[in-house]
Amino acid sequence: MGGLTPALWVVLTLYLGMTWRENLYLFAGVALGWCVLFAWWFRNRPDEHPAVNAAERDLITPGKAAPSGHDGVPWGRIFGSRNVGFLCLMYMVTNFNWYFLLYNLPGMLKEQFPQLGKTREDQLLLALVGGGPLLIGMLGCITGGILTDRYPSAGPATASGPGGPTAWRATDWPPSPTWARPDPASGAGQDATVPGVRGGAL
Repeated sequence: MGGLTPALWVVLTLYLGMTWRENLYLFAGVALGWCVLFAWWFRNRPDEHPAVNAAERDLITPGKAAPSGHDGVPWGRIFGSRNVGFLCLMYMVTNFNWYFLLYNLPGMLKEQFPQLGKTREDQLLLALVGGGPLLIGMLGCITGGILTDRYPSAGPATASGPGGPTAWRATDWPPSPTWARPDPASGAGQDATVPGVRGGAL
């Protein structure tokens, strides 16, 4: 569920009156059902799927030999690749923010805006804002997949061109909601920032 999980939890507990144990069984049941569906439908390679016919298989694997074992991991080529180096740098920066969003942002929002935790509607809003960066990331993954599918013949350099920067800049939107801005009268929220929702902190 990603970014929808906090909001779904609030709906189940505060709106539908379910206990945490009931929620646990529900989430575990959905996960188990997905595992069964995944094992039944998905394959390691598209050409291994029983729903793929011979004509489709020829389009998927044109001129490719049957998969076989490898002679060893080319560590020298891996560590000497600039692309791999930039990929590691990208993930290092991304994962730092990822763990912050997962484990610190929800608690930070509750501390900075305690006035929003009094009603179930306020708690649902906090849950949606807390999961907002993950929802934006989900949309970025879907958008990136659509974009790269449209540029397969242009090569990896062109296919990966506009998607990444576009997804990163998407974290600058939307602007901070009115309730997240500092209140000059009371001073509330003067030090509050919402990474991923304002300023492109992702």
